[in-house]
Amino acid sequence: RSFRTSEDHLIPGVKRVLEKIYLQKVPIAVNTNCIAPISQVREELDEFGIGEYVSVIATGYEAKDELANGHHFSKKTIIKKAIAKLKIPAKDCVVVGDYFNDIKAGKALGTKTIAVLTGLTGRDYAKKLRPNAIIDSLAHLFDVIEIKE
Repeated sequence: RSFRTSEDHLIPGVKRVLEKIYLQKVPIAVNTNCIAPISQVREELDEFGIGEYVSVIATGYEAKDELANGHHFSKKTIIKKAIAKLKIPAKDCVVVGDYFNDIKAGKALGTKTIAVLTGLTGRDYAKKLRPNAIIDSLAHLFDVIEIKE
């Protein structure tokens, strides 16, 4: 999708989780398949009151050259761009996603992965993807990760 809709909303618990990660000085990247300029996504994050927590944004807009060459861009491309912007080795990153492409891409890039069951990916399918962890909601993130200083 390339535009914002009135249906856009924060998933419950997101702000609290992002704030906790931010306060521990862990950089946060947001990535989206949305074909929108980073400035537009940043504006949306600010409107939701979470922009200050996000260090890096990567969007489908940055991978649109793949579309021009007749290829469908991949989530892997977008996440790879986010990791490069973070300047952190992929092995030290955690991809948290609620869609199967998030988990597949994170695994392919060598990150740790956490499947969140708030999207279209059900538990049975998530298990088949073999993420490092599966959680029912983002509110349970700190049940499966520990941030080391």
